[in-house]
Amino acid sequence: MTQAFFPIHTLETVSPELRENLATVKKNNGGYIPNLIGLLANSPTALETYQTVSGINRRSSLNPTEREVVQITAAVANGCGFCVAGHTAISIK
Repeated sequence: MTQAFFPIHTLETVSPELRENLATVKKNNGGYIPNLIGLLANSPTALETYQTVSGINRRSSLNPTEREVVQITAAVANGCGFCVAGHTAISIK
């Protein structure tokens, strides 16, 4: 069995329909596009779903630190090293 490869998109490689979305992400993240967003840009529906759920999470009663603790805990419980690394980086900013 071979492993599928999905590119991590940048503004230069993303489809035209998502370019404005990624430009906004880049602006809101201090000039960079997180790898997860670049990866999800391979599927407009996946990216939209992720961004919608993120928006719902931001409206919760948890503060940003508490939300990251929940995210890291879920990532560890599910064995997602990619998510653990990403949320750890966010939590120490």
